[in-house]
Amino acid sequence: MKKNKVKTVYVCNECGATYPTWVGRCSVCGAYNSVVEEIKQDTKTVFKPQSTSQALPITKLKKEEVKRYSTGFESLDNALGGGFVDGQVVLVSGEPGVGKSTLLLQISSYFANDKKVLYISAEESQYQIYIRAERLNALKENLYILSETNLETILQAIENIKPDLLVLDSVQTVYSENLESPAGSVSQVKYVSSKITEISKSKSIISLVVGQVTKEGSIAGPKVLEHLVDTVAQFEGERGYAYRILKVIKKQIWLFRRACSF
Repeated sequence: MKKNKVKTVYVCNECGATYPTWVGRCSVCGAYNSVVEEIKQDTKTVFKPQSTSQALPITKLKKEEVKRYSTGFESLDNALGGGFVDGQVVLVSGEPGVGKSTLLLQISSYFANDKKVLYISAEESQYQIYIRAERLNALKENLYILSETNLETILQAIENIKPDLLVLDSVQTVYSENLESPAGSVSQVKYVSSKITEISKSKSIISLVVGQVTKEGSIAGPKVLEHLVDTVAQFEGERGYAYRILKVIKKQIWLFRRACSF
C-alpha cells in the first residue's frame, strides 16, 4: 500500500514568496538560493479556546520550584544554570572528533543509574557505541541504543521506551518519510527538529540533539534550528590538547579538563 506524502510548497526565506517547485532565484526579491521546501497545511485551523487559564497581574504570580537534574559533571551543571529541566531541548554543536558523542554517552550513562535513556545514533552502529561505552565504563541496563535514521521509526521507539533522556546524534542525518528532500536539507532539519522538540515538550523528555557544523564553524542547517531549542551549547577544542571548552550560548563559558571529565 502506497503511503501518502505530505504536500509541500517552496517558500523564499527572504520575502516569503511561494513557488510550486524549487527555483534557484526568487523572482520577487531577487535573492539566490533562498527558496526552501516547507510542509503545506491543507486544512484550515479554527481557533477554539482549549484552556480556562486567565491573565493575572505579575505581582499575583508565584515562582514555581523547578526541578533540576545533574549531568554528572559539576561544571556542566553550573553552565546550564544548575542542570537539566524536564522538557528541555539542548542543541550540542562541535567539529567532528571534538568529543561530542563521548560526552553525551557519559551523560547518558549517569542518567541511566535511575532513569531510562534512549541514545539514538544515525551515524554509528550499535556495536560501535557498545565499544565506546565499554571503554568509558558506561554500560547500564537502562541505557537503550538505537541506530536509526528514519524519524518515524525513532518516534515509535520513543513511544515504546518512554525515556527520561533522549540523545539524537545527529539531527542532520535523520530524515522523515513525509518529505521527499534528502536528509540534511533545510526542510528535513527543520521538520525533524520540530518533531523532536514537540515530543520533548509534550512528554517532559530531556533531549540532547547533536548539530553538525560547517567549515566556517557555524551550525549547519537553517537558523531556525537554533530558535527551536531551549539551549545551544558549542563544544570547542583542539585535538591532542587536554582541555575542551563548552560554551553555552548567552550563558557562561566553562573550562573542562579532559582527563577527569571528557
